[in-house]
Amino acid sequence: MLSDVRKILICVEDPGAVNFVTDLPEQLDSSSFKLDFCAQGFACEKLESASIPYCTAEEATARLEQYDLVLLGTAENRETFTFRMTEICQKKNIATAGFVDGPAAAAHRFKGHSTNPLQYLPDLLILPSRETADRFNELGVPSNRIALCEHPVISRLSTLRQQLESQGKDRIRRRVFPDATEEQTVILFIAELSDGLESERYSLNEHFLLKGRGGTTERTLIALEELLDARTAAVPESFVVVRLHPKNILEEFSPYQAETDQFSKGGSPYEAVFAADLCIGLTSILLHEAMLLGTRTFAILPDPADRTLLDEAGLCQISSASSKEAIKTELLGASPHIKHPNGPQLSDVIKQIIQC
Repeated sequence: MLSDVRKILICVEDPGAVNFVTDLPEQLDSSSFKLDFCAQGFACEKLESASIPYCTAEEATARLEQYDLVLLGTAENRETFTFRMTEICQKKNIATAGFVDGPAAAAHRFKGHSTNPLQYLPDLLILPSRETADRFNELGVPSNRIALCEHPVISRLSTLRQQLESQGKDRIRRRVFPDATEEQTVILFIAELSDGLESERYSLNEHFLLKGRGGTTERTLIALEELLDARTAAVPESFVVVRLHPKNILEEFSPYQAETDQFSKGGSPYEAVFAADLCIGLTSILLHEAMLLGTRTFAILPDPADRTLLDEAGLCQISSASSKEAIKTELLGASPHIKHPNGPQLSDVIKQIIQC
């Protein structure tokens, strides 16, 4: 009966948040659960590419009382609409659960412009790793307000990898990298923003051991410069592709167009990641996803302390380089090890929450 259907609203603003919940419409039985998405910002494009309909914050606010649970993604925007949604839901006694895709910037996820890192904390947190939970425990979130789940990308990419392998890597490579010859090593650089909730980490500072060519202070561009220089010495005949973050614009990379063979932006990144011979990035979740798809990876970390961000994601053990010589060595190195942490699926966690 219609009255037995539990209604869930999912609020997202950043692409990473969308990536965490994309599979829920397929995993939750439509006869028992009705899911609505509410989005703004870069999340809109991500949902559209996945053919998932969504409404605006204003439209969702007008009908909040009909929902049994509101799921809230975090965003780099300190004035994200999800904070306002949290406040409204708590005033109306509507259950809320926030979901976070990793441990990075835990102290800023629910802080907004306040001095309290838990200012906009929902009733419950859904987290993908013990390491992420530890971060929030340290901030004062009790364990009974935390639910752990397997990171959704693990099962998703396991299925996707089988589909891509059935098509054949060479066939996909010819389609997504049409200008690369069969003899060339395709290196895919995974770009990130050089800004964020902990903006001081993303600009040149005294902790950086790699400083690029001296013309930029942006962490991502420093890493790209180091890659381009090392590539010239270690694998000069390689084919370099830069995969832009959804929030990147091509003009940011215009100084490197002459040294780059292809730029990739928009749509799903997975075919390009799968077809590449080597994926190199910094601390993006896409670097972990590349490994789960079977592609050799390593990270260039100008600040070695960012090693913790790679490890705490809880998905893969990715090797890293913080010196010029180490980058050259990694360019010719072997594949690192993949971890497979156990835990319930996100959909199972949500079922448990809504039944309480």
